[in-house]
Amino acid sequence: MVVRAYSLPGGTVDASLRDALGRGVTAYRGCAGLDDLYQVGGGDPACDLKTTWGVWALDRQLGGTMGWVPSRAGESGERAEVR
Repeated sequence: MVVRAYSLPGGTVDASLRDALGRGVTAYRGCAGLDDLYQVGGGDPACDLKTTWGVWALDRQLGGTMGWVPSRAGESGERAEVR
């Protein structure tokens, strides 16, 4: 949420911030049978749609550069078309 708020008015998301995001978010990816969803975090290993939507929204806002949004073929890590 903080990165989204920072980048909305034009804040620059540089390589070091992208690296930090990658380390912080990727660790929470996937639950049993739900590889593309994201865990709530804070000690809660459950995945939920609100957290997943937030991760995907951030990736879309960053032009898909993080590769967190699954492709239409259902394979994560590919850059999805951003509309």
